[in-house]
Amino acid sequence: MGPTLKAQDATPLREEKINSLEERVRLIEGIGGHGLDAIDLCLMLDVALPTDFKTPKFEKYKGNSCPRLHLAMYCRKMTAYIHQDKILVRCFQDSLTGVVLNWYVNLEKG
Repeated sequence: MGPTLKAQDATPLREEKINSLEERVRLIEGIGGHGLDAIDLCLMLDVALPTDFKTPKFEKYKGNSCPRLHLAMYCRKMTAYIHQDKILVRCFQDSLTGVVLNWYVNLEKG
């Protein structure tokens, strides 16, 4: 173990440096900081994709064309998984771009 710093040895500058380093370690480890957790960032958890699954190539929806047409084309490309809602939700983000993707990513989990 490295040297230990006693409380009486800690000058305000050293204490500030120690606090700064501790905060950096917490950020690196994902503790505290911005409060981001990978689980909180997922819209849908526990999506089991088949081992041979490959996300189809989608024409990206930008929000400036017909959303119904985009959904129809999305469903046609995902026909093999049409009754597997979790897979449909998981892959839908891959068909979006720009402000529409930003909107989708910021949806609350339901």
